[in-house]
Formats: sequence, C-alpha cells, structure tokens
Amino acid sequence: MGGGVAAPAAPTGARCGARQWSLGCMCIQASELPASVHIARHAIASWRGVYGIAHRRHACQSRVQRVRQNLACAVVLVRRHAACRRDPLLLLVIAAATLQGVMGHGYMIHPPQRSSMWRANFDTPENYDDNALFCGGYSVQYDKVNQGRCGECGDEWSLPRPRLHDEGGKYGQGIIGATFKQGEMTNLTIVVTAAHKGYFEFKLCPKSSAEEFTTQDCLDRNLLKLADGTTKFTGIEDTGIYHVPVQLPADIACDHCVIQWHYKAGNSWGSCSDGTQGIGCGAQETFINCADVAITKV
Repeated sequence: MGGGVAAPAAPTGARCGARQWSLGCMCIQASELPASVHIARHAIASWRGVYGIAHRRHACQSRVQRVRQNLACAVVLVRRHAACRRDPLLLLVIAAATLQGVMGHGYMIHPPQRSSMWRANFDTPENYDDNALFCGGYSVQYDKVNQGRCGECGDEWSLPRPRLHDEGGKYGQGIIGATFKQGEMTNLTIVVTAAHKGYFEFKLCPKSSAEEFTTQDCLDRNLLKLADGTTKFTGIEDTGIYHVPVQLPADIACDHCVIQWHYKAGNSWGSCSDGTQGIGCGAQETFINCADVAITKV
C-alpha cells in the first residue's frame, strides 16, 4: 500500500484492545492514528496535483493509482477517529473515498463545459473536480430522493436551483465558449481521465437568454446525431482525448444555446432488460456537462 502506515497483524475476526482501532482483520494502536493525518494531507495534495495537470497529460495512471492507494489507506485509519468529525480535511478524505475507486472521469473541453472554461483560458472560476460531475455520485443519484435523476449540468438533481452549474450558479455565467454554424458538422472534444465503457450522447437546448434555465425537456427535444447517423458514441475503453463528430441541426440558430454531454458508464453489474444480469446493465454512473455556445445562421 503506497504511503501506508504499517499496522500490526491480528487474526481474522480478532477483537482489538481498548487502545486499538479495528481494521477488520488487523488492529492498529491508537498512538499511530496521528500519522494518518499526515497521510491524509499528502494524499489530498497528490490528488489535487495529479488532476490539476490531467488536462495537459493523459498518461498519469500509475500516479493516479498511487494517490488512490494513499487515499484508501488514509480513510481506513481515520474513519473511526474522533478527529474526523472536527477536521474538515479528514472529512474531505472520507468524502473522496465514496468515489469507490472511480476518481475523476472526464469533461468536455470543446466547447468548454462551464466549470472547465478556465482550462481554455477563459476568466472563470476554477474547478479542479470538473472531471467528476456525476450527479452527486452513484449512491446519491440512485437514492430514494433522486431516483436516478440528475441535474441538467451534472449537479445532484434534488439541490435547489440555481445549482453550481446552472445559470446563475457559480459556474453558470453565460459566457459563450464557442460559436458554430447552423447545420455544421463539428468535432466535440471530450477528455476522459478514467474510462468506464458505456456511451456518450449530446443534446442541444436553444434558449432565449443567457439567464434562462436549461431544462432537460428542452435538451431531450434535440438529440444530436453523429457523423454515421447514430446518436450514441461507444468504444470508450481508454483514457485520453476523444473527438466526436456531431451534426448540428440545420434549423436551429441561437445566441444562447447549451450543448449537453451525457456519459452513461457501462462497467457496473446490473439487471438486464431480458431478465439476465451482466456488466453494463441496470443503473450506471452518469456524467453530465453543459457548454454555452452560439449557433449562427448560414
């Protein structure tokens, strides 16, 4: 375990002493817990660093794995420590663990999605977690409240509008990230930092103003076609940059349009429509971005 603190082995199922913390089949002395704070701080620094450069380098998987291991080690050491209820940094480590090993997935960079615009040199707020707009996470998206639903731009559905990525939210500033021509065939560019199979879809919502909320009903009316006439881009097997040729509608021109990138992963086990079970069936993680664009008349 990279960067881990050695813990004394204990027989499986053993009970730990009064000054020890149980890690399942191991016990760790309470005196060793302060070291976990150091691990946590190092893990967070490494985590932020690797994703701070992820938009420039796409061959950092070994480092990502080491960061993931540091986080996992820190979490098991601090999860039951009373300090984690007082130290926001430790709470952040535990929150990171809820990603369940799926850290950072992707973002739309052309046109730049709202909280990735800073990567394209726009003067907008920076979001170093812009590759993890996944509806609050799998367990949140599919809980009793959200029931599989997601905010139009990747935020948790049940949050009040404006959410962070909505119009009027922190990142929804109405800045046009790219201008296209009516009926144009163009490449939309996605940076994938952890590939999870599945497919991409792209939708378009023409709005009357920058302030008008994007709605899913509006987006669903304009599912964009790919160059081959289909609507689902598949073959997402590796990390890297994906250029997806998309046909813009010939009958839509707008000063304020929103292009939505919708990535439904396909690497989780679930129930299939034919009654069987398999990888890619049933509920899957979902990633959603919104980009503000203009489409001019030809």
